[in-house]
Order: sequence, then C-alpha cells, then structure tokens
Amino acid sequence: MKKDGIYKLQRYTWRTLLTFIGPWLVVAYYAFICFAFLRNPPSNDIVPHIYVDAQWIFYAWFVLAILMLDWARAGLANIEAAALMHPRLAPSTASELMWHTDSKWANPLWWLRAGRAAVVSFYRRIRSRSNHKVSAPDWPWVLLALTSLLLIVSLPLSSLTMEARDVFTYTNTRAKIFGPNSTTFNPRNAI
Repeated sequence: MKKDGIYKLQRYTWRTLLTFIGPWLVVAYYAFICFAFLRNPPSNDIVPHIYVDAQWIFYAWFVLAILMLDWARAGLANIEAAALMHPRLAPSTASELMWHTDSKWANPLWWLRAGRAAVVSFYRRIRSRSNHKVSAPDWPWVLLALTSLLLIVSLPLSSLTMEARDVFTYTNTRAKIFGPNSTTFNPRNAI
C-alpha cells in the first residue's frame, strides 16, 4: 500500500493469529479424539456410551487434515516472507534466494534436489579440498522444508490411528425380541 510515496506493508492480524493459534487448535482436537475415543478401545465390539457420534468426528478430522495441509503451507509462506525481510535470516546470494521462489521448500522434488546439492557439495569439498560453492538452500529453507515434511507425513499418519467400524453401545431402551420369547414360548399362534 503506497502512502506518501512510501510503500507500507499491510498487516493481517487475523491471519497472523490463525497461523499461530491454528496448529494448537488442531493438536487440541486430536488430543480430544485420543482421550474421548481412542483411549478406551471397544471390548467385544462394545464401547461405553459416548454422547457424540464418532463417525462424524472421524470425517471432520479427515476434512480438517486436508485443509490443514494447505493452511500450513500458507502459514509457512508467511513466515518465510517475514524471515526473508529480516537481514540476519535473508539469503546472502541470489542463488540462495532462488531456492525460496514459488515455495520450493514444500515440494518433494526440490527436497531431492537439495539433497543432491548437499551430496555434490560434500563430495567436492572432500575431493578437491576447495570451497567451491554449489547452489544450495540456506538454513531457513531447510527449516521450512523439514516443517513441511513433518506436516505432510504426520497428518495422514494420524488418520491411521483412527479406525471406523461398527460397534455396540450400552443403552437404557429395551431390546425388541421377535419370534418366540418368554411370553410367547408355548402358544401355537405365536409361530
């Protein structure tokens, strides 16, 4: 936003608040799922009475996990933009800056390229004992890549802890028995 010939960056308060508080809310939701549903597994396909239907909790976690991956990527991109503006964290060369374009830290192909660059750099240092620089990512890029990798791996794996299956619950209503029972056991018209 241009004001008096000076570009002033716009601050997004709600987006920033959601970036910091959102992951804690997701962790709290998963902790609720663990303590309310996963802590006491069914015994003989019977679970204690739970007031909330677990099927909707499972589907809500599935949808939240899908949304969380994109939400986390956007939040990490905001953190990256703030880090690149800080002089101490900014890349020192143009090749390091190129690693930050288009959120390459969130792409598995670029993770492989970074690993290849690290191996080539290590091999060249050992072989020639020179300080020939290879285009490699800087430390903020590596930190963002590891955080992104952690999210991409942990969210789908957390869904594997949940198993959707039919079980019975205790209830106070009387079960209906069809066919012969204690009141209609002997009469012929009950058949």
